[in-house]
Amino acid sequence: MMKQTHFSKLNSYMSDEKPKKVKKSSPKKTVKQPENNNGIQEQDILNVKHLINELIEQRTQHVAALRNVQDVNTALVNTISEFLNCFMIIGFNDEGTPVAITKSNNYMEKDALQTLLQKFFTINMIKTQEGLMGEME
Repeated sequence: MMKQTHFSKLNSYMSDEKPKKVKKSSPKKTVKQPENNNGIQEQDILNVKHLINELIEQRTQHVAALRNVQDVNTALVNTISEFLNCFMIIGFNDEGTPVAITKSNNYMEKDALQTLLQKFFTINMIKTQEGLMGEME
């Protein structure tokens, strides 16, 4: 078979004859997957579904616990607000996480709380230092 040159291609385009279609053969590859892989894939799918269900359950429990903490904090603030205009609660929860809740209605109350807190720490620091100095002597 002869190779077609550019001129012969040009001639074939200019002629009234229909161009011949050239079929390109592509190698067909068939990959057979062993039946063992299907079993492994099904097991993997079941494991992933199980993990997703566990994560959803854990997340739901976590969100419920957060809502419970927020509800308790709101109830605490509402109860104390019945007796005090402004207040500050400082402490630790059961897990050892620090908690600080401040309730004030305006800037003057907020400033008063901050001043009281500074005064409280200053007095306790002085008492602690005097106590240590007294023990050393």
